[in-house]
Amino acid sequence: MAIDLANEGSGSLGRKCFVSDLVAGALRYQFTGTVAVTDEADQRLTIMFKDGRPLHAEGPLVPEFRIGELLLEAGVAQPSQVATAVAQIENLPGRQPLSGALLVKDGIDPAEVKRAVQTQTRRRLARILGLTSGSWAAVSYT
Repeated sequence: MAIDLANEGSGSLGRKCFVSDLVAGALRYQFTGTVAVTDEADQRLTIMFKDGRPLHAEGPLVPEFRIGELLLEAGVAQPSQVATAVAQIENLPGRQPLSGALLVKDGIDPAEVKRAVQTQTRRRLARILGLTSGSWAAVSYT
């Protein structure tokens, strides 16, 4: 059953609401905004949607599937490029640039970075589809 994401909302995950219901609601209502899914250990994954399509997913609930790793897996980046980007991020104070932006500056095709972000988002969403407890909160940007 799709959750009504025509507006902002929040609730619990469990017997009556699943992550798949949230994704279905985002698609059905062409939701633009973020949906934060939090497990019982207070680990969160924030999913950004535009017109019902998931664009990005980030957070400590699913830290796997980093952009550099996915670009290496796809064979479009060299280990030295990824290591340089990671070192730059770790050594900068304050708000850090996105690794994809640094990799594009280092010669990686922006289309490949976009594909890696799409793969990252799909894999992170797939990882939380089975979550049976926790909470969710949606914030609309329309």
